[in-house]
Amino acid sequence: MPGRADELPVGPAQFLQLVAVDFTGIYSVYLAAKDERLKMTRLSMSILSAPFAAAVALASAKVIDPASLTTWHTIPWYLFAIVLAFGLLGLVPYLRLIEAVAAHTRAARAINNFRLLYVARLRDQFADMEWSPNLPVDPRFPETYAPSPGRAST
Repeated sequence: MPGRADELPVGPAQFLQLVAVDFTGIYSVYLAAKDERLKMTRLSMSILSAPFAAAVALASAKVIDPASLTTWHTIPWYLFAIVLAFGLLGLVPYLRLIEAVAAHTRAARAINNFRLLYVARLRDQFADMEWSPNLPVDPRFPETYAPSPGRAST
């Protein structure tokens, strides 16, 4: 990466294209992260509601007596197995969310690295307009599991 703004491999005519690509990239990363959270939340809620749906279905089909669901020692063993199985399966969406956070962090870091191409020159271009791109340019940002700045650690 060039050390000075004069050594950048792009010309001033390409700055607007770079800014448009930058914001489009950040926007797509945020959309992908939102979509992933929404899908995994839906999957998690579906998985966690499955044992209740199974109990209602078994009681409706008269496989089990609904009165047997009122005390712990009369609940059939297979209902406990269903609750245990779907409880363990309920961890899958959260593991996927952890992996997705790492993927979106890598994409944001790549965009920050890309931003280094033009941010120094862009500050000079728009100095007359009293605007400067206050976007992160450090390719190590965002940190993977750093606490948010609003939280105070005690």
